[in-house]
Amino acid sequence: LFLQFAGLGATELGQQQQQQQLEQRDAFARLHASLSLACVPASLPCRQEERSRLQGFVRRALHEDGGILYSCGVPGTGKTALVREVLAGLRDEARHAGSQFASINCLQLPSPQHVFSRLWEKLSGQHMGPARARDALMQLFGVGAGAGSSRRRYSTIIVLDEIDMLMTKDQAVLYQLFDWPSQPGSRLAIIGISNTHDLDQRVLPRIASRLDQAKLAFAPYAASQLIAIVQDRLAGSGVGGAVDEEAVKMACRKVAAETGAHCHCALPAHHLEVHRVW
Repeated sequence: LFLQFAGLGATELGQQQQQQQLEQRDAFARLHASLSLACVPASLPCRQEERSRLQGFVRRALHEDGGILYSCGVPGTGKTALVREVLAGLRDEARHAGSQFASINCLQLPSPQHVFSRLWEKLSGQHMGPARARDALMQLFGVGAGAGSSRRRYSTIIVLDEIDMLMTKDQAVLYQLFDWPSQPGSRLAIIGISNTHDLDQRVLPRIASRLDQAKLAFAPYAASQLIAIVQDRLAGSGVGGAVDEEAVKMACRKVAAETGAHCHCALPAHHLEVHRVW
């Protein structure tokens, strides 16, 4: 029994009003879910140029030689989401080519040096300390003394998210990782995802020119792009018509003026006016 309380009394709601309230709560729940940070679309809108370049890099890595792609931009501009989308779309092609794949969030590492341990564990299933794992990886990729000079039969693609966390005083970890793909026959491709725009110039000056050519910068979203993204999310939720269009535009313009990051669109979502359209 649905009751509406007024003061100390209660009146029974009509069947039609009960249904309207249930539908409105369900619509708001779907609306909230479609705008939440946990909702990752199958295809990221407004990143066609970045998608094309990423796809080209991964395809070359699968069938030819590897290299470095340094993806940078402020948080919330779609860097990680787009990399995941592109790799998922090329999964069958990678499987047919016999390629290896490993993805690491460097924020979860106990120290920068442990990136070698985590990489070796993902590629071989074996756990080693950082120094031994680094040597094993160098042997695998044909780097350093005692390594063979022949070209590897299959490629390896490594994604290092939050790569800023690998910074050290002498930057030895980053220099080693970015040097391996340049070795003849390594067939290693590294996609580094960074929130730092000047990682190449400020942190790694010795290879700045190489990284500059490999940089894929994600510019902050413009207001028109944020509006398109939110409208796409709302359309996917099935309740887009329940939200005032001007409220969407106002919220997106506010976010664009401050950050340009679509992850912050979830913050003003509660300001969007939900209308009864039933």
